[in-house]
Amino acid sequence: MCLHENVIEIGIPDVYFTLRWKLLGILKYFVEETNADYIFMTTTSSYVQPELLMKYLSEQERNDSYYGAEPYLNACFASGSNRILSRSLAKKVLQNRSNWSVG
Repeated sequence: MCLHENVIEIGIPDVYFTLRWKLLGILKYFVEETNADYIFMTTTSSYVQPELLMKYLSEQERNDSYYGAEPYLNACFASGSNRILSRSLAKKVLQNRSNWSVG
């Protein structure tokens, strides 16, 4: 993994079955190389209002927080297109990565 200006490059093929390893690499970089309270992951097709997002996060507790867009009414998961994890939750994901179920 290396950093080029504002881009993190992870040497993993960009295919569906490697997404979890890519996510773990991103979280590892976030925890070990930054001091930010949250990591925000989005897609190039998402429209984000950073000022509103920062205001919302400043009003939330920082412990083990996970936020995401509900992809459809009553969904039991957050869409992968916009996810926010707190630093403490990212650390727990990394510490428990061996429990990550495949599939």
